Amino acid sequence: MARGEVPQWWNRNAIDRFLVAAYAVLLGSLYFLNSWDLPSYALLLILAMVWVQKHPLRANERKTWRSWIIKVSTLLLASILCYLPFFLTFRSFAGFSTLPAVLERVPVLRTIASLVGIVFWSKSSIHQVFAIFGLFAVPVIGYLIVKRRRIVLATKLESPQLDLGRLAHFAQSHTAWGWTIVITFIMGSFLNFPLLVLLPVAVYAFTLSLYTSEVATAFTLMGIALASFILVAADIFFIPDVFGNRMNTVFKFYYQVWALGGILAAYALWALLWQSSRRILVQVITLCLFGILLIGAMVYPARAIQQRMNGAQQGVRGFTAREMRNVGEREAITWLTTHSAPNSVMVEAVGESYDATGTGGGGISGATGLQTVLGWPGHETQWRHNDPSALSEIGKRKTDIQTIYTSRNAQQVLDLLDLYNIRYVVVGETEHQTYRNLNPRLFERIMRKAFVSSDGKLLIFERLNSST
Repeated sequence: MARGEVPQWWNRNAIDRFLVAAYAVLLGSLYFLNSWDLPSYALLLILAMVWVQKHPLRANERKTWRSWIIKVSTLLLASILCYLPFFLTFRSFAGFSTLPAVLERVPVLRTIASLVGIVFWSKSSIHQVFAIFGLFAVPVIGYLIVKRRRIVLATKLESPQLDLGRLAHFAQSHTAWGWTIVITFIMGSFLNFPLLVLLPVAVYAFTLSLYTSEVATAFTLMGIALASFILVAADIFFIPDVFGNRMNTVFKFYYQVWALGGILAAYALWALLWQSSRRILVQVITLCLFGILLIGAMVYPARAIQQRMNGAQQGVRGFTAREMRNVGEREAITWLTTHSAPNSVMVEAVGESYDATGTGGGGISGATGLQTVLGWPGHETQWRHNDPSALSEIGKRKTDIQTIYTSRNAQQVLDLLDLYNIRYVVVGETEHQTYRNLNPRLFERIMRKAFVSSDGKLLIFERLNSST
């Protein structure tokens, strides 16, 4: 190879293949890191590939849609193959059917309904969405208004001979798009679907992205289109789960919009501040509104820090209710952390999800990391509802724990300790509150009293002949 000659492998096709492989690895990893990330960023990547394929100013480089479909299909298939063992064994906690009992017997309908449900109840209001995303929406809207004119002018200058077509002419018509958005908003208000207004915004932003040669501008416009589309879609569809509503769908997909909105708003602010524009008034109004919203948004972190510094829950260590209750609970957690045998199993009072009553059930296991027979049945039900055998185990274990603490039959308790290979039994205020008939004397007969707190309110019994 002569000096300065480009290596044979370093060509456009080789780079494309490398990028597809890299994208496949990254895209597939999103599913097992957080399955809700995959559809959002896969769609963003596909939009970017459409931009590369269909860009009017690059007509001489345009390939057939057949090659584009092959490339996208290869990317999606490779992203699955990279993590095939996970995809084959993973069981999502989503998958509840939302059909009436009559239609449950139709296999195809039941399968579809278990994957996607339709939102028939009340939808998100404009003020609710603005309260969440307003800080990001203001600079993004200002950016969209300013950039629209610059893109249209740049397109005419860069390629005056280009026939943009009906959709392009429509995209350039500020009045037409303005009326489309207004009419859609009115229709959405009558249909109790105010976020429907974001549908033409999504189409408009993506259409504009096809007529700019600036990569950063195109990405920003595609991001606006994707965020708008997600908000609309979350008001039409939801992923059925154990709750039977769209709570998780809104939470998870709004989180995607939040992350995307933060990136878009940061770039939009930079563009409005440092890129020259004739629309000074739009820039000034946008920046002023953003400043007001930023001041309002800073109230929460200021108040939250103040509460954390002065309230009962101080710091960021995440103490459980049992750790904060009294010195005896903390001493027990410290003792188990330093003295418990490796891989040992403990039992304590069963708790409620998020410990709403403050009893502290499941708190010692959570603080020490020791295995326990059962923690929060509510969350266990969410995670295992697609596994009938595991689901049936939850109620059984809850009953067995109650038997361990309340039974007067020593052999029955010993059998249950053997069944779950329990080495440590915790007896404290939480256990006495949860199981009113608890009798610690039975444990004194069949186990060794391994720990007593300094206030005498918490005992830990150890069974030395357990397999651990």
